[in-house]
Amino acid sequence: MKTKLSISIDQSTANQVRKIASKANKSTSETIQELIHLGCANGWETEPEKIRRCTHELIRTNLGNCLNEYTCNICNYTYTLDSSD
Repeated sequence: MKTKLSISIDQSTANQVRKIASKANKSTSETIQELIHLGCANGWETEPEKIRRCTHELIRTNLGNCLNEYTCNICNYTYTLDSSD
């Protein structure tokens, strides 16, 4: 059973997703679904290889007081970071 997820993103992020989707000849929803969530960086013992190899500018989305989500739409990953720890 598939669950539909509704998210809100700012206009800049939406434009980036549309641009990536059109380059890949995919729909916006297909592009968003391909994002790999790497979890919360606070729990990592070592930085994942995917992040070490990435040289792109990350998109930061504030999810709460000290909780931020970082996303690379080029490498298709996202993770959270709680700066209060």
